[in-house]
Amino acid sequence: MPHAADGADVVVNALGRRLHVDPTDARGAELRLRSGDVNEGSMRLWRALLATGGWDVVLDVGANYGEMLLGVDLSSVPIVAAFEPNPRVLPYLQRSIAEAGVDHHVRPLAVADRDGATLVFAIDTEWSGTSGL
Repeated sequence: MPHAADGADVVVNALGRRLHVDPTDARGAELRLRSGDVNEGSMRLWRALLATGGWDVVLDVGANYGEMLLGVDLSSVPIVAAFEPNPRVLPYLQRSIAEAGVDHHVRPLAVADRDGATLVFAIDTEWSGTSGL
Protein backbone atom coordinates (compact mmCIF):
# COMPACT_ATOMS: atom_id res chain seq x y z
CA MET A 1 0.00 0.00 0.00
CA PRO A 2 1.32 3.49 -0.82
CA HIS A 3 2.47 5.38 2.20
CA ALA A 4 3.96 8.67 3.26
CA ALA A 5 7.72 8.49 3.49
CA ASP A 6 9.57 9.47 6.64
CA GLY A 7 10.14 13.11 5.68
CA ALA A 8 7.37 15.69 5.84
CA ASP A 9 8.26 16.66 2.28
CA VAL A 10 7.98 13.21 0.66
CA VAL A 11 5.13 10.93 -0.37
CA VAL A 12 5.40 7.54 -2.06
CA ASN A 13 2.78 7.01 -4.76
CA ALA A 14 1.11 3.81 -5.99
CA LEU A 15 4.04 3.08 -8.33
CA GLY A 16 6.50 3.40 -5.45
CA ARG A 17 7.85 6.70 -6.74
CA ARG A 18 8.82 9.43 -4.31
CA LEU A 19 7.15 12.80 -4.80
CA HIS A 20 8.79 15.70 -3.04
CA VAL A 21 6.35 18.35 -1.86
CA ASP A 22 6.53 21.65 0.01
CA PRO A 23 5.25 20.77 3.50
CA THR A 24 4.04 24.37 3.96
CA ASP A 25 1.77 24.09 0.90
CA ALA A 26 -1.71 22.76 1.69
CA ARG A 27 -1.73 20.96 -1.66
CA GLY A 28 1.56 19.29 -0.83
CA ALA A 29 0.14 18.19 2.52
CA GLU A 30 -2.98 16.82 0.78
CA LEU A 31 -0.84 14.90 -1.70
CA ARG A 32 0.95 13.38 1.26
CA LEU A 33 -2.32 12.38 2.92
CA ARG A 34 -3.64 10.86 -0.32
CA SER A 35 -0.52 8.99 -1.40
CA GLY A 36 0.14 11.36 -4.28
CA ASP A 37 -3.37 11.49 -5.73
CA VAL A 38 -5.48 14.53 -4.81
CA ASN A 39 -7.93 14.03 -7.66
CA GLU A 40 -8.77 10.38 -8.24
CA GLY A 41 -11.14 11.18 -11.13
CA SER A 42 -8.48 13.08 -13.03
CA MET A 43 -5.94 10.33 -12.44
CA ARG A 44 -8.41 7.68 -13.67
CA LEU A 45 -9.10 9.72 -16.81
CA TRP A 46 -5.36 10.33 -17.34
CA ARG A 47 -4.61 6.61 -17.08
CA ALA A 48 -7.47 5.71 -19.45
CA LEU A 49 -6.30 8.28 -22.00
CA LEU A 50 -2.70 7.06 -21.88
CA ALA A 51 -3.87 3.43 -22.15
CA THR A 52 -5.21 4.17 -25.64
CA GLY A 53 -1.53 4.04 -26.61
CA GLY A 54 0.54 5.26 -29.49
CA TRP A 55 1.68 8.48 -27.85
CA ASP A 56 4.85 10.10 -29.25
CA VAL A 57 4.73 13.13 -26.98
CA VAL A 58 3.17 13.78 -23.57
CA LEU A 59 3.17 17.32 -22.15
CA ASP A 60 2.13 18.20 -18.62
CA VAL A 61 1.33 21.91 -18.57
CA GLY A 62 1.24 23.11 -14.99
CA ALA A 63 2.88 19.94 -13.68
CA ASN A 64 2.93 21.13 -10.06
CA TYR A 65 4.65 18.37 -8.04
CA GLY A 66 4.56 15.90 -10.95
CA GLU A 67 1.97 13.53 -9.54
CA MET A 68 0.34 12.98 -12.94
CA LEU A 69 3.62 12.21 -14.75
CA LEU A 70 5.01 10.07 -11.95
CA GLY A 71 1.67 8.36 -11.29
CA VAL A 72 1.81 6.46 -14.58
CA ASP A 73 4.34 4.48 -16.60
CA LEU A 74 5.42 6.62 -19.55
CA SER A 75 8.44 4.51 -20.48
CA SER A 76 7.04 3.82 -23.96
CA VAL A 77 6.56 7.53 -24.75
CA PRO A 78 9.61 8.97 -26.57
CA ILE A 79 9.15 12.58 -25.41
CA VAL A 80 7.73 13.60 -22.02
CA ALA A 81 7.94 17.19 -20.81
CA ALA A 82 6.66 19.06 -17.78
CA PHE A 83 6.08 22.81 -17.65
CA GLU A 84 5.97 24.41 -14.20
CA PRO A 85 6.54 28.16 -13.72
CA ASN A 86 6.00 28.27 -9.95
CA PRO A 87 9.46 28.80 -8.38
CA ARG A 88 8.16 27.50 -5.05
CA VAL A 89 7.12 24.15 -6.54
CA LEU A 90 9.75 23.73 -9.27
CA PRO A 91 12.64 22.44 -7.09
CA TYR A 92 10.40 19.71 -5.64
CA LEU A 93 9.26 18.66 -9.13
CA GLN A 94 12.84 18.61 -10.42
CA ARG A 95 14.00 16.49 -7.49
CA SER A 96 11.11 14.03 -7.90
CA ILE A 97 11.76 13.61 -11.63
CA ALA A 98 15.51 13.19 -11.07
CA GLU A 99 15.06 10.59 -8.32
CA ALA A 100 12.51 8.66 -10.40
CA GLY A 101 15.20 8.09 -13.01
CA VAL A 102 12.86 8.93 -15.87
CA ASP A 103 13.80 10.92 -18.95
CA HIS A 104 11.20 13.65 -18.49
CA HIS A 105 12.21 17.18 -19.41
CA VAL A 106 11.24 19.88 -16.89
CA ARG A 107 10.91 23.45 -18.11
CA PRO A 108 10.42 26.40 -15.71
CA LEU A 109 7.90 28.05 -18.03
CA ALA A 110 4.25 29.02 -18.16
CA VAL A 111 2.36 28.00 -21.29
CA ALA A 112 -0.32 30.30 -22.71
CA ASP A 113 -2.09 31.06 -25.95
CA ARG A 114 -0.59 34.57 -26.19
CA ASP A 115 2.65 36.48 -25.70
CA GLY A 116 4.04 36.17 -22.18
CA ALA A 117 5.23 39.78 -22.10
CA THR A 118 1.70 40.83 -21.19
CA LEU A 119 0.95 38.04 -18.71
CA VAL A 120 1.53 37.80 -14.97
CA PHE A 121 1.93 34.52 -13.12
CA ALA A 122 0.17 34.68 -9.74
CA ILE A 123 1.45 32.32 -7.05
CA ASP A 124 -1.03 30.97 -4.53
CA THR A 125 1.11 30.45 -1.42
CA GLU A 126 -1.54 28.34 0.33
CA TRP A 127 -2.64 25.88 -2.43
CA SER A 128 -0.08 25.73 -5.24
CA GLY A 129 -2.54 24.10 -7.64
CA THR A 130 -4.48 27.33 -8.08
CA SER A 131 -1.45 29.39 -9.11
CA GLY A 132 -1.69 30.54 -12.69
CA LEU A 133 -1.66 33.18 -15.36
